[in-house]
This record gives sequence, C-alpha cells and structure tokens, in this order.
Amino acid sequence: MFTGTPKGRITWGQFEAERRVPEDHFLMRINELIDLLPIEKALWEVYSDGMGRPAYPPLVLFKILLLQRFYNLSDVQVVEQLRYNFLFMRFVGLTLSDNPPDDTTIVRFRDRIEDRKILSNGLAFINGQLERMGLLIKEGAVIDGTLVQAAVGPKAESKDPDARTTVREKGRGKNRRREIVHGYNVGAVVDKGTGFITRIMALPANAHDINFLDLVNLEGTRELYGDKGFADEKRKQRLREQGVKPRLMFKGKRNRKLSSIERYHNKRWTGVRYIVEQTIAGMKRYCGLSRMMWMGLARAQLQAELSAIAFNCKRAMKLLCA
Repeated sequence: MFTGTPKGRITWGQFEAERRVPEDHFLMRINELIDLLPIEKALWEVYSDGMGRPAYPPLVLFKILLLQRFYNLSDVQVVEQLRYNFLFMRFVGLTLSDNPPDDTTIVRFRDRIEDRKILSNGLAFINGQLERMGLLIKEGAVIDGTLVQAAVGPKAESKDPDARTTVREKGRGKNRRREIVHGYNVGAVVDKGTGFITRIMALPANAHDINFLDLVNLEGTRELYGDKGFADEKRKQRLREQGVKPRLMFKGKRNRKLSSIERYHNKRWTGVRYIVEQTIAGMKRYCGLSRMMWMGLARAQLQAELSAIAFNCKRAMKLLCA
C-alpha cells in the first residue's frame, strides 16, 4: 500500500537529500524535458476506480521499469536501490518518508501492462515530443534484427515455450563462425538521420528478419534501408504501395549474379546501415537488452519496448546537452 508524503511538506533530511542529487544528471533531465503525463493517464486505465487499498502511482512503477533498463537491474536489486539511492528516489518521485514498492508489486504491475499497447503508444508519443524539439528528423528509416538470449536455456522449454533456438553464420572467409542462440529475434526500425528508434518488435529466434516487414506500418516513411535479409519483391511492392521507397539491398541467386547497377546500389546503401547497428548495440549495452529478463513472447516485447523508450530518452538528453 502506498502512503505518499503530502505535497508541499518537506523535511530537512529530504531537502538535504535533494540537494545532493546533481541537476545535470540525465535522469533529472528526463524528468525536466520529457512529458510522461499521457503515458500516466493510459497506465491509470489498468486500475479499478476506488477499489482496494491506495495503489502506487503507475508513473512511479513505470519509471522503476525504466531504471531497470538503464542500469540492468533485477526486481530485487532496483527495490534495494530505492531504499537509499537519492537519485533513484527523486527520479521516480519518492521521498525519504515513502516506502518503495516491493518486488512483487513490480511483477504485478508488469503483468498488468504486458498484453496492452500502452508502451507502443508511449514510444510513439515520446518520439512526437522529440520531433517537436527538432531532434527527430524523419528523412528515412533503417531496419534490422538482432538475436537476444532467453532468460532460460533450451532445456527449460516448459518455462519459456515461446523461445526458440536458431543457428546463424557470422563473418566471412576465415572469420566465419556459427552462432547458436536460444531466445528471441528483436527487430528495430531506426530513424536514418538521428538513430532514434521509431518501432520495435520481438519474435521467436527462428523467425526470419523479413517477417518484421509484415508487422510494421511504415506509412509516412520516405525510404527504408535494409540488408540482404529483407530482399523480397512482394514486400518491396507493398512498401511502394505505402509510399515508401525500398532501399533494401539486392541479393544474388545461384543462377543469377548481381548486375553492376545492383552492386552499385548495394555499396551505396551499405553506408547508411551503420546507424541501426549502432542503435542496437547501444540498446544491448546501455539499455538492458543484452539478455531477456522475463519469460514469454509478450514479456520479450515489453522488455524491447522499455529498452527502446530508455534508449530514445537517454540519446535525446545526450543530444540536448551536447
């Protein structure tokens, strides 16, 4: 049960704690510059009006989920940090007099929102704010996928029935090697000019990257870049019907080599694709997508969306402070 400190009432200890928090920290900048009110309104809809004991404000719990992605923390670890970390307390909106939610409360909140499109809409709303700030310039988009390990191994298939095992070959020539991954395939559509994530999807690991084109609506996107894994004439035609110019690399076949024009275009388009690879690497390293923390496809999608929101917020603060 949440018993919040009355507004306008602050103790000397609270004043001293807030004084020690650096105002230029990216978490404080997010609180200052990103409006999360529409997300909070959507999150309140998952609660019953006037039923039961006072609940923790959903925005507090949502920010706790973001902290988990920023610092790659488990439920138990983030609760422990909220007991004494002044920076974390101030970011989520708790005072020294407030008891942080326990890990069970966080799990139940996550269960409430996992099957809804709240975070998908939240990512779109945050991107709208970034566009109004002049940070997101929709000149084109780049799409790619990455494999993410499941929370459990293949022997625990009963715990995570949605995860799959796949084998990918990486590198060329002497550096060619096989990579075996049990988990999920996460696809990201990234703005070509700025590297912000506009859409993100999760599928079982054995799903081909080309399936991501069937899951996203790219209307309003001028052009889409992708590697040879997205080479398919039917999907290219579908993109043209949506008003999107397909800049998907051409792929040679056994009985047909690439023409000189196709090789020329491949060389040009390869130079654009680096932005999506940097973004995916950043999500994995800095926003908690190196490994799935929860089991099931719905929770994998939830974690991917949280990582995308965390990445966009952190990148926006970096650009604004540059």
